[in-house]
Amino acid sequence: MVAEHFAEKGYRKVAFIGRSGGRGLLRLNSFAENCERLGLDLCRRISRDIVSGVPEGRRALHDLLSDGGSVEAVFCASDLLAIGALLEARSRGMQMPDDIAIAGFGDSVLAKEIMPGLTTVASDTRILGEIAGDMILQRLQKKNTDQGIRNIPLRLIERGST
Repeated sequence: MVAEHFAEKGYRKVAFIGRSGGRGLLRLNSFAENCERLGLDLCRRISRDIVSGVPEGRRALHDLLSDGGSVEAVFCASDLLAIGALLEARSRGMQMPDDIAIAGFGDSVLAKEIMPGLTTVASDTRILGEIAGDMILQRLQKKNTDQGIRNIPLRLIERGST
């Protein structure tokens, strides 16, 4: 979804910032597969074992830009990481999306409040809650203890950062 958006906007050199495990790894793998399919150059991947949010996003973008490589767009595995990256880019005098595009995941309340507005992937939280409630109920009733991955509908919310 984000790779498609980056491709539609004309970005070719892209990067990823996220956790090295869990949902971060799932998002990286999906993003990487789509980048390859679309011919995008996933030139940098910054993965951390522990992700603290905004400060880690700032540090990750700092590391990404400090090596002298050029990146046009960055997908962060969470909105908090993306907001940190956006703040780091802004502290360097960079303009979004002219100098660098940044997208996140989660559609947090801050995503629409921070300027220029964070492009993000949103999930249907109502469906997520229903699935979680059903899983808890099934587990309590010992009917089905399968705790496998469930896919829920996602949508891209485009704002000013891309």
